[in-house]
Amino acid sequence: MDYTYEFVDGAFDLIVTMAGVASVAEMLQQREALLADPRLQPGMSALYDLTGVDGSQLSHDDVFDLAADAGRFEAARLHAIVLASPQPLAFGLSRMYQGYTRRVRLADHFAVVDSVEEAYAWLTGLPPADG
Repeated sequence: MDYTYEFVDGAFDLIVTMAGVASVAEMLQQREALLADPRLQPGMSALYDLTGVDGSQLSHDDVFDLAADAGRFEAARLHAIVLASPQPLAFGLSRMYQGYTRRVRLADHFAVVDSVEEAYAWLTGLPPADG
């Protein structure tokens, strides 16, 4: 699986791009690296572009495991996270993840949308981050 992240100047502060066959082990490893990156600051907004993700190898338990680990986002204190999942399977898995994490503070605002363009529109409609 290809998993990259970059800090950018723009509507989003962080863009995470994932493509290829999804691997829980790799997603957890990359999540750890991202959350440990000193450039990640409270109040940032993140776009997860899942356009090229093949979720066919993910099980219900895999999504549950990713959600169970999501509590680590609370310390990051992000303003917004949006998952852009155009592929029907990836969209469904993302919505499942959203449901499993509803009691975790991933960010002040969290959404799953079906395109990168919709992600930008969603972010534009949010109130600005505090501070």
